[in-house]
Amino acid sequence: MHDEIRAFVSTALEAMTGEPVTIELTDDMPLGAGGLELESLFLLQLATQLEQEYGIAFPDDLGPLPRYTIGELATHVTAHITEPMEANHS
Repeated sequence: MHDEIRAFVSTALEAMTGEPVTIELTDDMPLGAGGLELESLFLLQLATQLEQEYGIAFPDDLGPLPRYTIGELATHVTAHITEPMEANHS
């Protein structure tokens, strides 16, 4: 599941920036400072896309998302999936 979330993040970043992701996204890479350096608008867009794709919810203030690594994000998403994955793709 971590590989799928990592691929989703990469695709979402490419869509948001219009640029290809040229670095390897690793589980220990922070989303914010010291890693991808995503600002709040990009984090909000990413959270919205994850919510829509996986049927999860983040707090309105994004909670701990800005401090997450990609691995922690994948763990969070996996732990909070409320619908079977196939239902989201129909």
